[in-house]
Amino acid sequence: MAQRRMFSLKIVDTDAFCEMPVSAQNLYFHIGMRADDEGFYAGVKGLMVKIHASNDDLQALLGHRYLLDRGDGVYVVKHWKVNNYLQTDRIQETEYAEKKIGLYTKKDGSYTLDPSKDKSLDKKPCIQNVYIGKCSKGLDKCSEDTKEGAGDASQIVMDDESDDTAKDFKEMFKGGLNHDQKRNI
Repeated sequence: MAQRRMFSLKIVDTDAFCEMPVSAQNLYFHIGMRADDEGFYAGVKGLMVKIHASNDDLQALLGHRYLLDRGDGVYVVKHWKVNNYLQTDRIQETEYAEKKIGLYTKKDGSYTLDPSKDKSLDKKPCIQNVYIGKCSKGLDKCSEDTKEGAGDASQIVMDDESDDTAKDFKEMFKGGLNHDQKRNI
């Protein structure tokens, strides 16, 4: 489990968050620091004693939906994925896997109990802007002969050929730039 955590101003700089008692805000930050890599935490009652938080503070976080109660004393920080980004290969899966059942992720990254808002049903956009092939923009499929020639520098297609960096990259890939020019890219 990571030793560092982050909090997004998108969450903690809102009027709803700032209008909560300072002790409830403090409880939120402490839970956020102690939650596992997926936002789950089961030591809330003991933490409340430790930091002198009241049950009203916990109820404020639940009422404003900053925490979701998953039963048996397990809570999840609703905006965990908004606050924290962890690479998937570094995440230690939660020990509360059964508590993830019925928990969905919305497009903004926050957890929800509503399956109709689950983002995993949406297609993920392609962020790649450099590709190899003879296909032009707007075509859905490439012909089989295009796949065979992959790797030839003449087949590199840039989305924006007017960009000098793209042109330099294409020249470098072809072997047309000298060592000093390659270093300046």
